[in-house]
Amino acid sequence: YISNKANELDMTVSAQVHLNENLEPDFAQINGQCDSNQKYMLETILEEDLGITKENQLWISNREDGSS
Repeated sequence: YISNKANELDMTVSAQVHLNENLEPDFAQINGQCDSNQKYMLETILEEDLGITKENQLWISNREDGSS
């Protein structure tokens, strides 16, 4: 799901998701390349669609805007 949403935003990422005891997603590690706008959009999708708050998203990326 996350990779598909990222593809819609012209991003290529891999993601690992941790599920809680109720088998609901509660943490995600996202690896890939993105700019700050793409990251913001995918962060919002993860929070709104999957309930994974931005605080529970770990981004490991080489961002195109030069920041890390």
